[in-house]
Amino acid sequence: MKGRPVLGVITGFLFGLFLGVTLFLYGVIPLSSDMLWILPLLGILLGLIMAAWAPFGKSAEPAPAQAPATVTASSGEGTADVAGDIAVETTSEEASEEAAGETDEETTEEPATD
Repeated sequence: MKGRPVLGVITGFLFGLFLGVTLFLYGVIPLSSDMLWILPLLGILLGLIMAAWAPFGKSAEPAPAQAPATVTASSGEGTADVAGDIAVETTSEEASEEAAGETDEETTEEPATD
């Protein structure tokens, strides 16, 4: 059986029990009525039917998994960010500097001589 039959039995029983108690407290059915024990049993039956029928309707197809974007700094070609909406352009000079661990600030600074 697909669905969740144990959850259906438990919730159906509680629904029938509280429905019987509510009807008794509002004076709809007397305490000596057989409906006070029939309602929880009908709730269990209703819970099993609902659990067998669930999920209601057809489930949606899962979305296909997208391959993660790969970023290669040494290739020098433009690549896209992970979300794929902003293009990131790198030049071969920037890529070689990043690969060597150098930045523009380190290469442009000259040592101070006094």
